[in-house]
Amino acid sequence: MPRYLAIAGTHGSRRRLDWDHPRSAFADFLRARGLEPLEEDERRRYAWSTVLDGIDGRDDTWDAAGRALYHYLVPPLGIGGPAIPPRETFIVAHSHAGQVVAFACGVYGLEVEGLVTVGTPVRGGRMTEVYAAAAPRIRRHLHLHSRRDWWQVVGSLFDGRWGIHREHPHADNQEMPKGHGDVLRDPGLFALWVSRGWISYLQPEVAGVG
Repeated sequence: MPRYLAIAGTHGSRRRLDWDHPRSAFADFLRARGLEPLEEDERRRYAWSTVLDGIDGRDDTWDAAGRALYHYLVPPLGIGGPAIPPRETFIVAHSHAGQVVAFACGVYGLEVEGLVTVGTPVRGGRMTEVYAAAAPRIRRHLHLHSRRDWWQVVGSLFDGRWGIHREHPHADNQEMPKGHGDVLRDPGLFALWVSRGWISYLQPEVAGVG
């Protein structure tokens, strides 16, 4: 059964059973459609500090979290983590967790089969180079954005660029309804993952399709 890794965004995982928890409503929705969280045990789940980063040209937190993500999924000698093959690596990343995945791929070499970034701020500065380096290592990347997501806009204000940049330059882009994380938290919107094909980015490709 395909497994996926859910990574919370800045200041994420503070709600009880938030979307990234293996017993959340979102996890139950995916489980009913044949997708299992990568890890159920709280002591072994991947997590990063989720503290605010990317201010004044500094991205040390995202960098360190990306390195930790790489070593979590590709541990030395296969000890201490899942060590899943690239073609079985599927990730859902909310908000700035998308930057963490970008560092894991673009700087540390993680290979990902399917990635869905939800409301990830699209930044300039150093991140443009990190995104470009990560792109060849992410086989299928879907970026969901919303015109009502002002947190995405706020999250991209610290890199000196002008204008609003919602679409990701190295991903398939689709607009989502409502705001920053509603498609992860509102059960009334979960059906969109199937009807709009978003869930396919978390599943192995069927031979001859895609």
